[in-house]
Amino acid sequence: MEVKLEQLGRRFGRDWIFRNIDCTINDGSHTIIVGGNGSGKSTLLQLISGFLSPSEGSLLFSKQGNTVEEKALFKEVSIAAPYLDVFEDLTLDEMINFQDQFRPWIGSLTSQDIVKELELEAHSHKQVKHFSSGMRQRLKLGLAILTDSSMVCLDEPSSNLDKAAVTWYRNLLTKYASNRTVFISTNHVEEEYIRKDLVIAVTDFK
Repeated sequence: MEVKLEQLGRRFGRDWIFRNIDCTINDGSHTIIVGGNGSGKSTLLQLISGFLSPSEGSLLFSKQGNTVEEKALFKEVSIAAPYLDVFEDLTLDEMINFQDQFRPWIGSLTSQDIVKELELEAHSHKQVKHFSSGMRQRLKLGLAILTDSSMVCLDEPSSNLDKAAVTWYRNLLTKYASNRTVFISTNHVEEEYIRKDLVIAVTDFK
């Protein structure tokens, strides 16, 4: 997925969060969005993923040279973020089977393969509401990375992960997303990404 940001800006009320972001994200590249708390990096990620609309400027998406219209963007994007949660009353197996009805998994992975990739086999029959914060984060990251999407958006992916889980996440990203267009919002934490083809510092566009 290629993404063009053209004079992109977003404001809340009279206050501009950022303005005049202008760049082209090449297909298959990994872009890191950096900035401190409250700087607007999560807002930019939500614009790119289609969850928010810009206050000015535009976003243009294309796949293999063909324009992807806004109404079709959701089919091409997967996202994991602290402000997006999963269905707590479902078990892990039910959660994965539920998503399997709406979004295909990358490659030829099955629902059983997803549980193994999450390394949560022992908890497959447990309701998500009984998961620890780290297990929830592992689930959200796995669902985003293992969904068959052209673009993966991750907001502070290492939050609530211990050292072993961070290693798991990085390995999953390397295995399944190294050739996909990836956006990662981070507080300058290098463990949250495996490479950086482009860095967007939102504080440069105030």
